[in-house]
Amino acid sequence: MIQPVLEHPTDESLTAYALGEGNGDIEAHVSSCPSCSRQVKEIREIGNALASLPDEEVPRNVRDKVMGAARAKRWGMEWFSLSCTKLLRSPLVLVIGIILAAIFLYIYFVFVL
Repeated sequence: MIQPVLEHPTDESLTAYALGEGNGDIEAHVSSCPSCSRQVKEIREIGNALASLPDEEVPRNVRDKVMGAARAKRWGMEWFSLSCTKLLRSPLVLVIGIILAAIFLYIYFVFVL
């Protein structure tokens, strides 16, 4: 007798199932598939091992370096976006935009039409 080919769930689905977020379809497959059953067991063991680790205090100098690097990376784009936002809200830019729009409309209606 030929056995049907089992379609294995994705790693993400198995992880979700192992963490208690899976559905009945995956449960039925895991109960009948030794490979997936073993993978779910390993995921649960890793999760339990991670949960049993004690909380460690990160040394201040490491925390400062990481936060400094994150700020430096964020500062580049944030500075640009804040500058553009402030610039576009400037009354001077608004007036220049209105003047340019008026000139464009004048040229369009006088020379094109």
